[in-house]
Amino acid sequence: MTTNPLRDKLAAAQAKADEIMAARRGFAPGYSMAVTRPADVPDWNPGVVSAAFYDRLAEPNAVLTSLSSVYGELNGAPGDTIRVPTDAVTTPAANLAVDVPAVDDSLTSAAFTFTMKEAVKSIAWYDRTQIQSNQNVNDLAGRKVGTAVEQRIELDLGAALVAGRNVAADATATKVDTALIRAMKRKIPSRLRRRGLVLVGADSQIDLLSDDALVLNASAFGSDEVMRSGAVTRPLFGVSPYTLDDGVLPATTIGGAAGPVVVMFALGMLGYGFQKNPTAEQERDARARLTRWVGTAIHGEGTLEAAGIVATRITG
Repeated sequence: MTTNPLRDKLAAAQAKADEIMAARRGFAPGYSMAVTRPADVPDWNPGVVSAAFYDRLAEPNAVLTSLSSVYGELNGAPGDTIRVPTDAVTTPAANLAVDVPAVDDSLTSAAFTFTMKEAVKSIAWYDRTQIQSNQNVNDLAGRKVGTAVEQRIELDLGAALVAGRNVAADATATKVDTALIRAMKRKIPSRLRRRGLVLVGADSQIDLLSDDALVLNASAFGSDEVMRSGAVTRPLFGVSPYTLDDGVLPATTIGGAAGPVVVMFALGMLGYGFQKNPTAEQERDARARLTRWVGTAIHGEGTLEAAGIVATRITG
């Protein structure tokens, strides 16, 4: 029996993608969908692929959500602005001479401030759509609703990250290279650098790092498929670079002009929380012969310390 290594490799990749997406999106693997191949999907992708495998290639990734601190169930707090303390900060102890009394100090809490918003996505389809389709429209719509809410949180995290940066450390550069990584790292205090540093930006800004000499060490990211798919290279000078979808980081004015930015931040500096965790509900309108999925989440995003976030506008 003749075997086709490329076909077998693709089949194995699809099976693994089905497994990953089933756990991540909560749908049963095994069905197929007909797709029109986008320009960025490789030529070996056939006209009919598994929905899960297509998602990995063509749907937006939520990388910032995986790099952020998460606070769930913030219900019971009045108002739309919620302060979430994270740690107590104080100064070092003093060395005192004999009989010199200590001066009382107080604890200052570092805290996230979240402005809560309600993300809503509704997708409806008619009975005839399901009857005439060769795929499970119900599962497809449910997955898309979840993706849409997740992407709203990703976009708001990008906006919060840029807004919460250390403006005094703003700079411009013609390209992203190792010299820029070292320069940005030096602007973050050592007490925050110890938490771990990441560099994020659009693929068009960070692609210089994606050469053969800096191949991705995928094993470093374990089973987290989002982190594996977003990571560009192995850590460089203690900084792990990640690519984001276009538009996640808004164009920012630095040096008198607005443009694309890359942002370096210490882990723990970016966070988000929920007054209502993401949920999806299904409702049926028999009179209209349609079904809909409605996804919602009451969420807020924020940053902890500006000193731990630096941005550079790329001019090249």
